[in-house]
Amino acid sequence: MRRLTLIRLLFCVIISQAQVRIISYNVENLFHPAHDTLKNDLDYTPQGLHHYSYTNYHTKLTNISRVIAALGENKTAIVALMEVENSQCLDDLLSIGGLKNLNYKYLHHESPDLRGIDCALLYNTQLVRVLDCRFLPVVLPPPHRPTREIIYAKTLIKQHSSSFNKADTVHIFVCHLPSQLNGPQATAEKQSIALRVLQSKIDSIIRCNADANIVAMGDMNMQPREALQNMHNLMTDSTFLHLGTHRYNGRWTCLDQFFISTALLDKVKAHIYSPDYLLEDDRKYPGKKPKRCFNGLMFENAYSDHLPIFLDFQTHSN
Repeated sequence: MRRLTLIRLLFCVIISQAQVRIISYNVENLFHPAHDTLKNDLDYTPQGLHHYSYTNYHTKLTNISRVIAALGENKTAIVALMEVENSQCLDDLLSIGGLKNLNYKYLHHESPDLRGIDCALLYNTQLVRVLDCRFLPVVLPPPHRPTREIIYAKTLIKQHSSSFNKADTVHIFVCHLPSQLNGPQATAEKQSIALRVLQSKIDSIIRCNADANIVAMGDMNMQPREALQNMHNLMTDSTFLHLGTHRYNGRWTCLDQFFISTALLDKVKAHIYSPDYLLEDDRKYPGKKPKRCFNGLMFENAYSDHLPIFLDFQTHSN
């Protein structure tokens, strides 16, 4: 019990000392209950397979809002989200709970993903100024299904003073790489294409500025590895060797990852957010697992099948 108390105390200290934070969170099928005739989303409607009601939807929004707010409210500059159906979900998310009175806006684009699950980027207008935004298409050849785009944003993230300056420039990428369906060979091909798109844009930034601050994050749908040139995967650190963000068949894996450029190596530190309320007993295997929203066909008053990760800028005020 004393050890758990010390761990919680340490986490509170981490939260209180952080000046600027970036969060990445796969929120597991954040669908709006209304059917979108252009998307394969019928399972997540009141009449669909999951009987996904507006009450369920509001519960899910409230729970996601709780997690984001608990991770530092005004200290959080950017929240990268995966598996969001549309902008209505984002509007509703920012209108309830702990996010209601904060200064968040978002970047989102309807991707060609057949199910309609996209990436999104929330940003705190008090801490972030968006200079440029693009949605990078990941074009997969037949017979692969269309997949979501990669979000790129050139931002100023306020770190040292009360005003924005050029030194605060951070290039942000939000990714949700193709899933591991259809076997290892198909997965490797799809992910290789997505990584080439990401690498190409990173290379273009570094050609202009070798010391650029770059953060690429999201659900990479693969084991942590150094998959990008001139970038460092923070989740390959020994700190995360026996930890994870997703559990499948009793095994934890760090599918959610941060890649950073060399310029940020001594300036940031990554963490996995895993408080008790985001975990539950695994009914098939020993240990805990993320408290996911959909257990089979049933919606539960829970959160996501992924744990969020966050990145703190280790900066000091002038």
